[in-house]
Amino acid sequence: MVKAHKAVASHAAEVAKLQREVAEQEARSRQASQRLREQDQALERLRRQLKAAGVSDEALATGP
Repeated sequence: MVKAHKAVASHAAEVAKLQREVAEQEARSRQASQRLREQDQALERLRRQLKAAGVSDEALATGP
């Protein structure tokens, strides 16, 4: 019986560890998504500024 309790406790500890790791990964994923959204917004602002300055979409697509 003691062996079974130790096994259950060990498994419970492993589950808790895995839950923490998943939560940390989800947080990193949310942060990365937020950074990508911010970068997309910055790129869109730059595109609008370039367009307002008279740079064509074709020039933007082909680069320098």
